[in-house]
Amino acid sequence: HVFAQHDLAYMHLNGEGLPQNAVQAYKWLKIASFQRPDLMTKHLISVSKTLNKEELDEAEKLADAWLNSQKI
Repeated sequence: HVFAQHDLAYMHLNGEGLPQNAVQAYKWLKIASFQRPDLMTKHLISVSKTLNKEELDEAEKLADAWLNSQKI
């Protein structure tokens, strides 16, 4: 589901169909990059540059929680 996760991140980043939220965009890109780092790392880095430290910490925690809940 890596491309669906990427698309969800894009929607969050641009506010398409849901509120704009860079933290959620980062979370979904982080999740997608776990499966396909070759395709997602550059997007993850790009979004990370838009976040302050607190937002980045929150996004990392959200991604880790989701990944742990999936036993990945």
